Amino acid sequence: MAHHVLIVEDEAITAIDIKKKLEYWGYQITGIAHSGKEALKLTRELHPDIILMDIVLRGDMDGIETSKQIKNQFDIPIIYLTAHSEDKVMEKAKYTEPYGYLIKPLDDQELRFALESAIYKHQLDKKLKKVNRALRMISDCNQAIVRISNQDILLNKLCHLIVDEGGYKLAWVGMANYDEFKSVKPIAQYGFNEGYLDSLKVSWGDNKYGQSPIGKSIRNSKIFLSRNIPEDPDFIPWRERAVKRGYNSSAALPLFVDDAVIGSLNIYSDEVDAFDSEELELLNELAGDISFYLESQKIKKERYDFFNELKNNEKRLKKIIDSAPFGAHSYEIINEDLIFIGYNNAADQILKIDHQPLLHLPIQDAFPGLTGTRLPEIYYNIALEGGEYQEERFEYEERDIIGIFDINVVHTGKNKAAVFFKDITESRKTQMALEESEKKYRNFVETAHEGIWSMDKNFVTTFVNPQMADMLGYKAEEMIGRNVTSFMFKDELEDHDSLMENRLKGFSDRYQRKFRKKDGSTLWSIVSATALLDDENNFNGSFAMVTDISYQKEYEEKMISALEEKELLLSEIHHRVKNNMQIIISLLNLQNPHLKDDKDRELFIESQNRVKSLALIHEKLYRSKDLARIDFAEYIRDLVYYLFYTYISNPESIKLNFILEKLNLNIETGIPCGIIINELVTNSLKHAFPSKRKGLITIELYQEKEDYVLIIRDNGIGFPEDIYFRNTKTLGMRLVINLVNQINGKIYMDQNSGTEFKIIFKELVYQKRV
Repeated sequence: MAHHVLIVEDEAITAIDIKKKLEYWGYQITGIAHSGKEALKLTRELHPDIILMDIVLRGDMDGIETSKQIKNQFDIPIIYLTAHSEDKVMEKAKYTEPYGYLIKPLDDQELRFALESAIYKHQLDKKLKKVNRALRMISDCNQAIVRISNQDILLNKLCHLIVDEGGYKLAWVGMANYDEFKSVKPIAQYGFNEGYLDSLKVSWGDNKYGQSPIGKSIRNSKIFLSRNIPEDPDFIPWRERAVKRGYNSSAALPLFVDDAVIGSLNIYSDEVDAFDSEELELLNELAGDISFYLESQKIKKERYDFFNELKNNEKRLKKIIDSAPFGAHSYEIINEDLIFIGYNNAADQILKIDHQPLLHLPIQDAFPGLTGTRLPEIYYNIALEGGEYQEERFEYEERDIIGIFDINVVHTGKNKAAVFFKDITESRKTQMALEESEKKYRNFVETAHEGIWSMDKNFVTTFVNPQMADMLGYKAEEMIGRNVTSFMFKDELEDHDSLMENRLKGFSDRYQRKFRKKDGSTLWSIVSATALLDDENNFNGSFAMVTDISYQKEYEEKMISALEEKELLLSEIHHRVKNNMQIIISLLNLQNPHLKDDKDRELFIESQNRVKSLALIHEKLYRSKDLARIDFAEYIRDLVYYLFYTYISNPESIKLNFILEKLNLNIETGIPCGIIINELVTNSLKHAFPSKRKGLITIELYQEKEDYVLIIRDNGIGFPEDIYFRNTKTLGMRLVINLVNQINGKIYMDQNSGTEFKIIFKELVYQKRV
């Protein structure tokens, strides 16, 4: 798919030239703007993929200010185009975070490479931001799962985090109902909704309203997407309302409890095809964490219901048996046999048998499951001698009675004993389920992508998960019992003490921390720390989630290194410009032999000299330590000697006299001055000394306060008296007059002895034009 480019350039010819090149390379030009206001308008309307921005623009806003406003509203990469490279401008421009600078005249290969690089880097940056954003979201969601016990509050909080931290448009949790329609009911939501969920008709059945990602996800127990809602035929029942609210893609992730799908986590984005594989993997992790939470809540509710029911049973039993809230059996020693003589109604209910046929039978006949255990002997001894006995979790199995019981045996009179028992079979199952839940929670902690670090009130390590230990290069057991400061560099300790003061006061913190790894290297991290308080709100320890950001730090250092390479890049650009101008001169040289007319040859030579004067500027800049200014006295000597040997066959006939102060001029002023010198010196060499006449040409350059004075004088035959130099039709003099005006200068001619041109000017200050 072709990338869309917006060109912002105040020179129409240059803009059209760039447009043709980009279209030839396969880019789609969305528009051309000539001012900052126009660029903002086209950006809002067209949403280009990349912008080529000239720094100097017509109107009130320059390219840098325009870029600032675009960056505040849109995530679009910008490449600057400029004919200038002053440090102050570049310093100002860098705060807009451009994706490149191109110096005019533009090199085709550099332009093409800059566009491709910027688009590719922007895609990588966007993907990295998205993944980091998803990681932060999951980290915050996991912390919420750990901290919030109320299911409704937690699920709504998770939707809130998904939208705010994850950057999505809408998030909601739907539960599958087992009604005739197989409807999906929203139980938590957050985001840009505007009533979308209020009348949402969604089914998880295989019908017209069950073809959305939500219905398919619940029905098939896997993730389903709508990558392009406006064009998705399965989304027709909801498309109009979804598009109206800016939903362009969605994902539905199934939620499980006891390996069965109970609903789905549904996320909507304003981007088409917003969910890539990495992002889906992270979101699926989050759905798994939510499923684990819901499953643990179910177990907790079952346990709560169990004990609640048990309490109610106890109340009912108390009404039947004054002293025995449990099942009760009575025994008596008769003729040296332990005989079953009584029971209560609760015993029937607990054991689910009719005790009446068992009355007056010996214990081994009434309850044969006790045979082979120590209990008959214990019952007998307590009945005979008194005392008490208790046994927990006694497992009993025979014909109609199978279960686990808590047993209490007491002496109730001469040769008598009572056994009170409680069936704890279901309680034991609940306990085992809770232990399994705790095992899953520990597994979650130990396999989390973030480091988890727990400390006591003295900040001594009590627990770290494997990820935390691995991040620092230790085994978990090596870290237990060590103070957190033993993993820090000395320069971090003062800041650590300040943060720990906050923790002692019960405050939570999120901060950046540098830890020392086992091998002495550095781990850069983001720490989210929470104070642990006891029942009386006293500080009892600290819990922290630690995220490794070493990669981001390494990336920042690489960016700093790239900025240091800027000067090398600018030097290379001047070198390439100089080479390109040499190519132009060479092309003119190659064409020169084919010209038959002497005047044409002379025009070619003059064109070469003008190009040479420009090339010489870039030659000086390339060799200069200051890439923005050149030694202009040295430049004048090199240029004049070049012209001298171009036009003079007998060097002894004409002498050159240089009276030059050592002055440095910027490129903005140097280029027009170079062309002026080229034209005036060329004029003297060609016309001042006809018929091999000898003479002297003097070039002066000096500074008077804030003004610069340039004098070019010869003692030749003088300027023609019938021609006024300001009105001459020759290209050379017209160039001189226009360029003097360009540098805001004044030009004077004196013909008392030969011809003298005196030019007074100030150095142009680039930023005044920006």
